[in-house]
Amino acid sequence: MDSFVPYPLFPPFVLLGDHQGLERPINNDVRTRLDTLDPELKAFQTWRFGIDFLTKQCQRPQFTPRHYKMVCPVLETMMHWSWSIRHKSIPEWQETDAREFMHFVMRLPMSWISKTGGTRYLLGKAVFAVKPINDNWRPIVRKQLAGDSVPTDSIPSSASIPESRSDFALGTDQHRQVFMHGGRDFFRLSRYRSDYNDTESVRWSKTDRLRGSPEENTDEFYAGPAGRSDVDGSIPGRAR
Repeated sequence: MDSFVPYPLFPPFVLLGDHQGLERPINNDVRTRLDTLDPELKAFQTWRFGIDFLTKQCQRPQFTPRHYKMVCPVLETMMHWSWSIRHKSIPEWQETDAREFMHFVMRLPMSWISKTGGTRYLLGKAVFAVKPINDNWRPIVRKQLAGDSVPTDSIPSSASIPESRSDFALGTDQHRQVFMHGGRDFFRLSRYRSDYNDTESVRWSKTDRLRGSPEENTDEFYAGPAGRSDVDGSIPGRAR
């Protein structure tokens, strides 16, 4: 697990519109790496769902480029964990998968974390299709250790995070909430859009905080019916 190094899956905010309607990434590096994955993981289909989800979010008046930078790492972390660690497509997730993912989020390997951030792709004048992936990029930027950030009683969804806050410069509880909200909404969309014909969908819900350190907290993943209102890509707590 520690040896795997995640890479960016989505384009810069200004190029998201160029990806609408595409079945595969424009960037050659991303497309080539996804091609190496087992077809059973449905990586390109899930990537397509991710583009659709991000496009839906960008249509919201309050959504900004900074919000885009906050949501993308949630989706990318879910995808990489599911494909390279869990070896399962996201629409196949069950309760145990979601619980294990949240445990993973709270104990991320160092190979998934950066203290300084970085661009997703190397800077240069080349067209986006041939821009190399920045090998120093990581989905998570931690500029503060858990417990060092300002205390909050409740954290809004990923689309509600103040723009003055650095990307994922969050304490443990905040980090957990961002992943819970963004991950839940993307899962619902991908589950609904997939080719699976399950009669039940899966939803995320918060549980009472477990005793012990914040890193030991997790979120339960319950099976149950889901209405169509659950799959429009909306972020909880925001007006539709």
